[in-house]
Amino acid sequence: MQQYAALEAEKELVPLLGDPATTILFNMPGVFDVQFMFRHGYLAMRGIPEEDTVERLRRKGYTVKALQDGRDISLFPSGVEVIPDSVFRYPAIARL
Repeated sequence: MQQYAALEAEKELVPLLGDPATTILFNMPGVFDVQFMFRHGYLAMRGIPEEDTVERLRRKGYTVKALQDGRDISLFPSGVEVIPDSVFRYPAIARL
């Protein structure tokens, strides 16, 4: 049942991301990162990226996005497009 809630929620997330070939999504909840990559073709990573990682990816032409997922917005380095919890948040279900 929990997976169905996540699948439904992802229908709202995908249109916010852009091209899967050039978008990398950070701060994915641990249960969803690998599943999201296989279902939708985006590179999805756990945790907030370091500033040098963001700079390197942007120089290579990637768009760097991240889910807020309850974290303080000030923790995200410049260059990251944060999707705030008010716009998208995974359902509150069991996580690793």
